[in-house]
Amino acid sequence: AYILVAATISIGVYGFRNYFEPLAVFFLVRLMPFSRREMTRLLVLLTAVAVVVALFGIYQARFIDFPTMVSMGYLDEFGNLPFAFKTALQDGVPRPRAISTVTGPNQLAIYLNIFILLTGYALVRLRSGAFRSLARQAVLVVLLAIYVLCLLLTYSRGGLLALAVSLLGTGLIVIYERGVKRTWHELIHNRWLWLAMAAAAVAAVGGLVVTGFARRIWRGLTGQDPAALGHLTSLNDALGFLTYNPLGIGMGMAGPRALRFTLDAQIQHTEST
Repeated sequence: AYILVAATISIGVYGFRNYFEPLAVFFLVRLMPFSRREMTRLLVLLTAVAVVVALFGIYQARFIDFPTMVSMGYLDEFGNLPFAFKTALQDGVPRPRAISTVTGPNQLAIYLNIFILLTGYALVRLRSGAFRSLARQAVLVVLLAIYVLCLLLTYSRGGLLALAVSLLGTGLIVIYERGVKRTWHELIHNRWLWLAMAAAAVAAVGGLVVTGFARRIWRGLTGQDPAALGHLTSLNDALGFLTYNPLGIGMGMAGPRALRFTLDAQIQHTEST
């Protein structure tokens, strides 16, 4: 049914593949038997790789300028610098957005969110055994700082919003597991937790200001950012589109942002499918 309602069969197959392949890998991995030690080793390896990716993203965003990025091959299919990098200039930051080794700043932000949550979980929940050592906890704090700094240098508002929603969801899960009364009791009697939360809040606000991310957020909220206006206008037009097409087929062609793809309409049709 998913394929049959698409604009064309080929678009439906393409869209189905985009959803099916990652979900298939996810469920196949869940069926694989592994021990706790093997899972720990895997997480350590993935965390180490993420640190390298984040460090290179920080270096690339702060020390590699646009001409150098062009010479390194950071170009789109037309041989130009990707548009996402140029948005940093609109916010008064004469540096590219962090992209590191992935396909774009927004993708890098989502990738970093995974390891921010894992590292934060290790700090808060795994307070026994191997993680009882202050030295190991200090390492986790340093890793968390690297991930967050690289996230801020992506200037990805969607990535920051995803992190906020993820933290909120994690907090709700903790409350559900422990109960409201127990969670509240532990919260009001844990001075170190309050101190850590206050330090994290101060560091987050300072990071937003120092990196220039706060300016980008403000431009979006005040309607000074063309990208944010484009998203909002497209959303408004898409809601109007639904009144005439309740199934939403072709909704990806609604709004001014779709005009950028008029010569390749299948891109937007694939998104709507």
